[in-house]
Amino acid sequence: IAVYRKVRARQAIDFPQLGLGVVAEVDDVVVDLVGVLGAVMPEPRVLDLSAAHGTRLEDDVIDTIAAATAKAARPQTSIHSEKDWRKEIAGVEMRRALREIRRIWR
Repeated sequence: IAVYRKVRARQAIDFPQLGLGVVAEVDDVVVDLVGVLGAVMPEPRVLDLSAAHGTRLEDDVIDTIAAATAKAARPQTSIHSEKDWRKEIAGVEMRRALREIRRIWR
């Protein structure tokens, strides 16, 4: 299962504030989960999502991964949004992506 999330300031301009891709291999539980965070740092960053391995993406697992994603984000200064907002939205979008994966999976 693959999910891509993109946040941008306006629909008319395709300049992303954040890009997030998450790919899950699932069976009865999460076998593997890979995430890449882009547009908030100088280069895309592969995220450590190992907390999800062996789980069914329960809400507490999703919240833990979302918080870790926000912490891992290192936004560059942008004229379109504040750095703190971009860190926060990284966690919000990870939460949304994982919930979408869980919805598709189950």
